[in-house]
Amino acid sequence: MAPVVRLLEHPTDDQVEQSVALVIRAFTGDLSLIAMTGGNTDLQAPLFRSMLRACAVEGSYYVVMDEESGAIHSVGGFFGPGQQVFTTEKQREQGWTQFFNSLPQPLHKWWNDLYLPLSEGELNKLLGDNYLNGWFANIIATDPPFQRRGYAASIIRAIFQRAASEEKPVSLATQTEENCLWYQSLGFKELGKITIPADSEGGAGSWPFYILTWESP
Repeated sequence: MAPVVRLLEHPTDDQVEQSVALVIRAFTGDLSLIAMTGGNTDLQAPLFRSMLRACAVEGSYYVVMDEESGAIHSVGGFFGPGQQVFTTEKQREQGWTQFFNSLPQPLHKWWNDLYLPLSEGELNKLLGDNYLNGWFANIIATDPPFQRRGYAASIIRAIFQRAASEEKPVSLATQTEENCLWYQSLGFKELGKITIPADSEGGAGSWPFYILTWESP
């Protein structure tokens, strides 16, 4: 099918759960996800569900879906100028607080002492005011059977159009060189990279954290 991009202003529970399952499949074996969940697959759905529900209430929740069946094949969660993920109580109430409080102490410490300071510090350093005042992609994923059909690219181009109309940049972070190169092929510019160390009690090793940005030509 031709990509049909839709902005879901009020996603249903079924659409959220479809999206969660899709993202889990797309991130199979991903080192960053293994690190964030300490290798506990039971934590994957609560993590992604909290992110997507936060996008639904105060961000922008885009999908590529089959208009006849309603099946979602690609999803993108973004926050626009003045908003960031999990920075408000309304967002945190969408499952983030419950997820974070459920983490074992070593993993909780890894989030607080390593991942968040390193990632947020680098994002603020490289993006500056654009981190808060531009668009930021918190999650982009396509169901593996539907990859390489231009679905995620269509979502990104929709955000490009929206950001360009506001004269705002679009930024993101990604965790593989392959993804970094793909985003660059769409017009993003790599600003830098750091290495995130994994929690020694559950993570699968350190992983790269690439930061990229796009500005309207």
